[in-house]
Amino acid sequence: MAQKISRRDFLKITGLGTTSLFLVSCGVSPTDTNPVTDETPALILRSGFEADLTMYNVNDNILGLQGIDRSVVAPNDWAQASGDPTIGDFYFQLASPGTTADRSAFLTTDPVNPHNQVLAFQIKNATESGNPFKGRVSCNIGENNNLHEVYYKVKLFLPADIGYLTDYTFPSGNWLNLMEFWHSPDWTTPAPYPFRISLYVINSPDKQSLNFGVEAQSMDPNNWKRIWAAANTNFNLPFNEWLDMEFYYKEGNNSTGRFYMTVTQSNGQKTVLFDVTNFTYHPENPSPAGLKYINPMKLYSSKEVVDWISMHQPQNGALQVYWDDFEFWKNKNPFDEIQ
Repeated sequence: MAQKISRRDFLKITGLGTTSLFLVSCGVSPTDTNPVTDETPALILRSGFEADLTMYNVNDNILGLQGIDRSVVAPNDWAQASGDPTIGDFYFQLASPGTTADRSAFLTTDPVNPHNQVLAFQIKNATESGNPFKGRVSCNIGENNNLHEVYYKVKLFLPADIGYLTDYTFPSGNWLNLMEFWHSPDWTTPAPYPFRISLYVINSPDKQSLNFGVEAQSMDPNNWKRIWAAANTNFNLPFNEWLDMEFYYKEGNNSTGRFYMTVTQSNGQKTVLFDVTNFTYHPENPSPAGLKYINPMKLYSSKEVVDWISMHQPQNGALQVYWDDFEFWKNKNPFDEIQ
């Protein structure tokens, strides 16, 4: 697992003091160490990744976004995204070591609409050490404070190249991850009660298509252990079209925790992929304190998966996905709108 950047580390890297934080794109604000009890729904950030935004380097493997996205109404300023006391730092993390030739996050033209700008994640070489080696590009919302309920929307575009994985058999220890919720991360010291919920691309049982799968795991004490998992084999992943995705997380035990995910295709058909009531924190955690980290957009995979894609397109082989129209809420329950 690559080391995540904390607010303190971010300040050291950028050389900024707390008084200048709202001038930088990651929107870092001083951590509020007091418990946050306000449960009022609040829209934290929306963005269409349009032309007013600029991506810049913080260091070799950390990027930030700066600017006000005037394609959408406020809150649309990446510099202010962390102004809420429950919300930590917004930033983008790349596999380390590595260069832009190996992995990158960048703003680019929509693959189907030349008048639209979107966010792209790309991995050409898996350079992050591990067993196996890994490739990583992710949007991180980190060092959150008592964040117990989250709802967000984002559009995902899977290029046809992802389809090369249809007849690929994911060996043990290989994966393709697109989203992750970290109730308690495993890279902090100390790391009490690590727990995560991860969204994966998986093979269909007949190897004729790809599906989404979700898994919740706890670490006990040094190995990840499955708490629950689900796969939706009725929804085959479409390629070369935008998917409107919704995610909802509520902290709770096996009767009060909830994970919910929907996908709406370009034809307007909406599908509930997952609606799980179960633990959304480590079952042995006596005092759950909310999501510490979230990867609402992620491209994370093993070397073998990255190489498989590259092998099938030797001219410009890359594992790549696109994102658009991101909207992130705290304390929002979407079911009142659905019912």
